[in-house]
Amino acid sequence: SPEKGINALSVAASAISKFSWGRLDEETTMNIGLFKSGSAVNVIPESAELEGEIRSFNIQKVENQFEKVIEIFKSEAEKSNAKIEYEYFWDFKPYTVSQDSEVYMKTVNAIKKVGLEAIPKISLGGSDANSLNARGITSVNLGIGAQNPHSNEEFIFIEDLIKSSEIALELIKK
Repeated sequence: SPEKGINALSVAASAISKFSWGRLDEETTMNIGLFKSGSAVNVIPESAELEGEIRSFNIQKVENQFEKVIEIFKSEAEKSNAKIEYEYFWDFKPYTVSQDSEVYMKTVNAIKKVGLEAIPKISLGGSDANSLNARGITSVNLGIGAQNPHSNEEFIFIEDLIKSSEIALELIKK
């Protein structure tokens, strides 16, 4: 009797359809990267498991968006007497380092010393700098010239690798 079961896939899909995905504003993105449901083609899916992320330079925007996600999933679950369980954690908290800070200025000077120009950029990416800053250790993230990052074709030019090591050596000297 398929009509007697609670289709978890349908509940989750209904909730997902209520959101905008990708870039939400100039500093916030949201994505579901994994969606697992069901155990066989002839069985009503009794569970659905989703994994996603919300990234922003603004912690409050992440928290507000997460609350919206949970509210909508709860609302959709109630319509079918389904249950919802969720887990929320920070992989990488956003951070900002002042261009007047000692760490920033020493880094810029090290870059100049090896003959390059420092080009400050903001990024939604995660790095060790996120973890260090979250623990109160002021840190900046340095790009190393990676090409096609996070792909099977990722690489770095040897010249960029050498310059990156020269910058690291300058920072160690300081």
